Amino acid sequence: MAETLDPTDWAILAELQQDGRIPLTELGRRVNLSASAATERVKRLESAGVVTGYRATVDLGKVGYGVLAVVRLKYPGNQHQPLHRLLAERTEILECLRTTGEDCYTSRSLPRRCRTWRKWWTN
Repeated sequence: MAETLDPTDWAILAELQQDGRIPLTELGRRVNLSASAATERVKRLESAGVVTGYRATVDLGKVGYGVLAVVRLKYPGNQHQPLHRLLAERTEILECLRTTGEDCYTSRSLPRRCRTWRKWWTN
């Protein structure tokens, strides 16, 4: 069942999406609540499963991954074993989604170099 959120809840969610580490006193100030009221609201949103966690945003370029590649893949018939092997071998592939329509899959990957990346998909 969907949670019913009021405008203050939505404001809290917007602030947390911008900065999940915002101090609760500052969060309360931004949404016109006391620190304790903001804390209660955040705890309620977490308990209800609306807020499911907090994550770090990594600058991938700073750790050697300058390209985010999105690839559309087609495989004739049911010959998907080469893709399954590739997914097992290449940790740079973030996700591979089964799709409908003209293509079979859409993949997102983080290759260190484009030349290397092209070899994966053409072999």
